[in-house]
Amino acid sequence: MASRAVPLVRTGGGIALALLCTVLAVHDVDLASVSAHWSQVQPLPLALAAGMVLVSILAKAGRWQVLCAPHARPPLVTLTAGILVGQTVNNLVPVRLGEIVRVYLVGERLRLSRSLLLGTVLVEKALDALTLDGASRFDMGMRLQRIEAGGWPQVQFSLDWVGDDSDPHFSFTPTSATRIEDGDAIGGAAVRLTGAGVVTLWAGDYLASQPGVAYFRLKVSDHATTQTVAKLRVVGPRRELAQRALRGSDFEVAGAYQEVAVPYAPDADAQTVTFRIDATGAAEVTVDAVTLFSAPVAATAPLQWLSPERYLRNRGVQARLLREDGAFSPAFDVHPASGMLIAPSAELIQPPSLSVTPSAVTLQAAETEPPTALLVVECVNCTTGVWQASTAVSWLALSVTEEGLLEIRALVEGLAPGVYQGEILISVSAEGGVAPLIVPVTLWVGDIEDLLGQKVYLPAVLR
Repeated sequence: MASRAVPLVRTGGGIALALLCTVLAVHDVDLASVSAHWSQVQPLPLALAAGMVLVSILAKAGRWQVLCAPHARPPLVTLTAGILVGQTVNNLVPVRLGEIVRVYLVGERLRLSRSLLLGTVLVEKALDALTLDGASRFDMGMRLQRIEAGGWPQVQFSLDWVGDDSDPHFSFTPTSATRIEDGDAIGGAAVRLTGAGVVTLWAGDYLASQPGVAYFRLKVSDHATTQTVAKLRVVGPRRELAQRALRGSDFEVAGAYQEVAVPYAPDADAQTVTFRIDATGAAEVTVDAVTLFSAPVAATAPLQWLSPERYLRNRGVQARLLREDGAFSPAFDVHPASGMLIAPSAELIQPPSLSVTPSAVTLQAAETEPPTALLVVECVNCTTGVWQASTAVSWLALSVTEEGLLEIRALVEGLAPGVYQGEILISVSAEGGVAPLIVPVTLWVGDIEDLLGQKVYLPAVLR
């Protein structure tokens, strides 16, 4: 009689415990609200979710069965029941006592060594820890084992952080700005500023508190003016973080988009950051987008980069290569799963530099007109800015032809006969890190034979 009563008591106790837990769980729940939400549940996704939970539990039971071999091969049903009971206890009691409970129940029912079962559970947890660690590392960032940066010392990354006129946080002054269709813009549209127009774009969350570099993509209608055409500003909640003034001559050509980099370092507790473009009215300014990149790091392998979002899976990653002086390459895609960062083309990412042909000039004064010479000046692989030429000597006049050549003209009037030496400095003000070039100029005024003096004859030596 007593043997029959034990199962009845055990079953009744289990039912009573289940009812008590149910009452405690729903005693302060609005059942009408639950019913309303339940009526909106779609059966198919719910069934798929339930099926995935069942498959997960069966997979855990199968793994536990494999770990028990060859010492024992417990039935899958018993192991599944033990896992379900253990998960229930874990939900009710802290410190995951459910793992101990399932070891005890399965060992009691199947007469198996509890030491054996506890060892298999410890192996389970070790495997779970390794799997979750690897998954979280992949989700939170990437590790690059191979980097070929083509000589660039630094790299920075972006998770497609681009804001343009389609962004809800993008705004402009309607009285002095117009949204236009533009096939060269990232999203096919841009904002044209006339007069003192303003464009703002703000970001929040981790983008507001992480140091980075904002790349403003814009173009101007006049690249010949030396007046300030726009001011680029990065503003935090309490202070202005960065500002950069742009002249028309800082653009290579008129009507072509260029990117301008503005590094910034916000306060660690900032909730928002605003990127602002102020047109001054000196020229028409068209604003396309602002792209955000992380702060630069050394482009050396191995490189572990953690996403500020703490999530990376299924996200595209873009990279830029750059130098400490601010020169940067075009953006290109990086595939985190490959573990490699390889610059797509050496031609695309060569550092910007100046080229001048010829590298030295010699002028001879003539009686009819002042001597002149033409120089071909190029800023190779430059993204912003045009070259500028200057000289400290009073007898040289510099100008730029319609073809973009540098014309040198010697002003010989009033100069006594002789040989004059001078220099022309060619630089690019808006392209950080481009070394200026010095072109030596020699001017001969007067008859060359007279200037050279009496000829000198060297003795002949017979051997």
